Amino acid sequence: MGWFVRKLQDRGANVGILVALSGITGAQTGQTSAHHEVVTALTRDKIKILVLSREEVQHLRTTDDLATLLREKYLALTLRLTVQ
Repeated sequence: MGWFVRKLQDRGANVGILVALSGITGAQTGQTSAHHEVVTALTRDKIKILVLSREEVQHLRTTDDLATLLREKYLALTLRLTVQ
């Protein structure tokens, strides 16, 4: 996750979408987990990283489904500081 954050920083991007087929490491708490990297990127650098799982991608049927999923991920990250 740290590598992905640095790539976004290098490009001046403030939003990234990561498809993590096997999920991301760690629990939502703790200083060393990928979840922590996502929250730190948001609070420190104002970079929003939306993490999609294999299951979520497989359930998409329309572009509206994708838009809804991204909106839900964005709101969870920015309002609750959680990676769903």
